[in-house]
Amino acid sequence: MTDEQQKANAQYIYDYLIDEGWSKNAIAGLLGNIQQESQLNPGVWQDLNNTKLGYGQVQWDDTTKFLDWAELNVNNANGMAQNDPKQLMDLQLEFLIWSSQTSTPSDCRQWFATTNYDSPYKMTYDEYIVSTSVGISWIT
Repeated sequence: MTDEQQKANAQYIYDYLIDEGWSKNAIAGLLGNIQQESQLNPGVWQDLNNTKLGYGQVQWDDTTKFLDWAELNVNNANGMAQNDPKQLMDLQLEFLIWSSQTSTPSDCRQWFATTNYDSPYKMTYDEYIVSTSVGISWIT
């Protein structure tokens, strides 16, 4: 992806999450992760079409967690990445939010706050999205 495409995707994600009630700092933290995982590309595979490895903006591992939830197969996801990447980003952002909720069944959940093993992930999802102490707020 070009720098301009990455910036456009970052702004799109920012706007989406602001509308969902996220703080600027929480979004900045997530965008830093997304930039490292996928260069803000919703259609990127860790290993092309290998559903046992990572896929998408945050590199869900294994890919079938997202694909099953979105009712997509590999070909649908690849087609959407080419023809309607905004729809693919929307689906991935919806999945991110859904799979992070404590009400989501634990076998589908992607967010687990813990204090075990000196984990830095002590915040719950609800605490994280309104936090002002995570990330650097670089988006205006």
